[in-house]
Amino acid sequence: AKMFAENRLEEVMQEKRHLSTEVESMHDNITELEAEKESLASKVSACQEKNLFLSNQVNALENDAKSNREHIIKIDSQLASAINEADRLRKTVNSHEAALDELHKE
Repeated sequence: AKMFAENRLEEVMQEKRHLSTEVESMHDNITELEAEKESLASKVSACQEKNLFLSNQVNALENDAKSNREHIIKIDSQLASAINEADRLRKTVNSHEAALDELHKE
């Protein structure tokens, strides 16, 4: 019975050492996972900051595009007015030239 108890005690001690080793390994895994989690959290934060920066840039470019479109519309309107005025002046000049030609014929 003593031999059985000693053998059983040795088995229990071996199991305890084995379990201690497993616990240490799990602690190491937990430490590694926590470090990886921090690294990923840092990367996520950096991506969020970059996303915000790019979003702000897109908004600024959209605002610039809107402003440019409005400016182009204004310039197109001014150009159309200038072309109409030039046509009006050309017709007036042609009319005056025709009138002068009639005067010179008489």
